[in-house]
Amino acid sequence: MIFAIRNSGQHKTLVEFEDDAAFDAASRDGTNRIYWEVTRDAADRWVLDGKEHETGLWVDEGKVRYAEPQS
Repeated sequence: MIFAIRNSGQHKTLVEFEDDAAFDAASRDGTNRIYWEVTRDAADRWVLDGKEHETGLWVDEGKVRYAEPQS
C-alpha cells in the first residue's frame, strides 16, 4: 500500500495506491495533479487531523485503523 498526496491547485487530498505500478501510472498520467509519496505515519497524522482523504484509513477511539477494500 502506498499513500500519497494529490494536489489540485490549493486542494490537497491523501490517496492510496495498491502498488508501485499504480502510483507510477498516476504520477505520469499527464494531468495537472502532482502526487508525492508519504509515510504511513504521515498518512495517519493526516487522517487524525481530519483532513480529506480517499483511503481505507479511519479513526476508531483515537487510533487510526485500515479497512480493506470490499469486493
